[in-house]
Amino acid sequence: MIVVALTLLLVWLYAEVALLLYVSQHIGFLSALLLTIVSGGVGYLVVRRQLMRLAHRLARELNEGPLTVDALVDMIGLLAAGLLMITPGLITDVAGSLLLVPPVRRVVGKYVFGKWSRWKFATTTRFRRPLDDDRVIDGVVEDDKE
Repeated sequence: MIVVALTLLLVWLYAEVALLLYVSQHIGFLSALLLTIVSGGVGYLVVRRQLMRLAHRLARELNEGPLTVDALVDMIGLLAAGLLMITPGLITDVAGSLLLVPPVRRVVGKYVFGKWSRWKFATTTRFRRPLDDDRVIDGVVEDDKE
């Protein structure tokens, strides 16, 4: 698992540098660097604004009742978009920008949440001991309120 994660990290870093060099050959290095910095700043401002809206929506939903999974998926998606937008690089800026679009965020969130819940279910139920229905534990309940 760690080897796969490190390999993906190295491939991602290589792709970021290769794309930055490719873009800098066409528009100039300083322009590409400025594009990366400005996109990170604009991404921060956009994500901050959307997180404030979402925080108000979450507060309203909490007043009305329990939170929905969609609201939590939106919050996690916006946080991921923010992290991607402030990370230097053109690929992460594009990925973060895509996560700012609510339909894309919902589709990605449902996919990731579905994968996580299946993984979580598989890892938590695999090594459980079967329960014996014949085993009874006797005990007395005492109330401390007296």
